[in-house]
Amino acid sequence: MRFETIYASQFLVNRLDYARVVTHIKDDGDIIQLDLTTGQKVMVLLIERVMNVSDIQHYYIENTARGIHTLMMVWADVFLPDDGDMYVLDDWMQILVSLHGGKIYGYEVAGRDAFYFPVYMQGDTLRRKVHYGNIVSYAAIGGETVQTLNPYMPGEWYVAGFENEDQRYRNYSTTDTNTFADPLLSHFDVLGLPRHADQAAVKRAYYTLARLYHPDVNDSDDADNRMKRINAAYTKIMQELED
Repeated sequence: MRFETIYASQFLVNRLDYARVVTHIKDDGDIIQLDLTTGQKVMVLLIERVMNVSDIQHYYIENTARGIHTLMMVWADVFLPDDGDMYVLDDWMQILVSLHGGKIYGYEVAGRDAFYFPVYMQGDTLRRKVHYGNIVSYAAIGGETVQTLNPYMPGEWYVAGFENEDQRYRNYSTTDTNTFADPLLSHFDVLGLPRHADQAAVKRAYYTLARLYHPDVNDSDDADNRMKRINAAYTKIMQELED
């Protein structure tokens, strides 16, 4: 297992813990097992190598039988091209795209930090146009039953993702007296970082997000506005940390 995968796993665990949506976490690096506050069980797999169809089938078949929702997230820098480029789906990637309704979930690593986001595979053939979505809301993790006609995985499967709209970003408690008064909290959220992140982490986050979302490399309609939010958040946080 690569160190980058370990860092990505630790970062995801920290963000889920901060979002207060888990009651128990078992972190084995590339496999994270979660008990959610909703009562659901989720297994997250961070994919850093090419998978076989049999590997995908094994996890979804076994976990569905056990009532566990599966979420496979691929290392974008290893597998995927830049935003707007074309990508030909191989067999195992076809399965993930069908399970998530035309998209997959990806992650990027920047030092000890990581960023998780949907990757939309636009088109109807095996040749798709790649479009990177916004950083996920970690509190929106949850599972559902998905039916697919994919020839490699026909049937109903327990699938997880970050689409649980019933969850807010964080379930605030009465002890969080300073949370809403913290003007920097939303800026850290824009960069996908915890509030205690230092300057080095903020810089890593900024450059990684710029590589994903700058209008020069991202041809989506909202790339310019998204990059303006990233720039504003970065500037505000760095000013505060340098004071």
